[in-house]
Amino acid sequence: MSFKKDVFVRCTFNGWDTFSDYPAKFCGKASDAVDKYDTFSFEIVIPTNSRTSSSSDSDKQSVEFCIGFRSDGQEYWDSNTGRNYQLITSQQKQRRATEKQTDAYAIHSLAGSWSQFASWNHLDSTRPYY
Repeated sequence: MSFKKDVFVRCTFNGWDTFSDYPAKFCGKASDAVDKYDTFSFEIVIPTNSRTSSSSDSDKQSVEFCIGFRSDGQEYWDSNTGRNYQLITSQQKQRRATEKQTDAYAIHSLAGSWSQFASWNHLDSTRPYY
């Protein structure tokens, strides 16, 4: 991998209807990692309307982002295993905790074993499970 890399944060405030890229700034080497890792910082200004959205669509009330970088003509992504990173309000967190889990990926990560997960019959099978 090349020494030169452009690191950025891709962020949306409306469920990926639109997005913006924010450049990250190099901060140096991680002190406890024996100079193996570079660290970067970034700053995102969150619009006021995304914090107080009255929309009933919870995906459009959160701030989602992923990290990208370009090096040697290649582009790489950290998207939290395809789920993106999210900033949510405490009200959204509480609501999500009380909602019935029907997402196979989320349920599998909470299950104690594969046999326990496979026996659950209430999963939403309209979407593929990877």
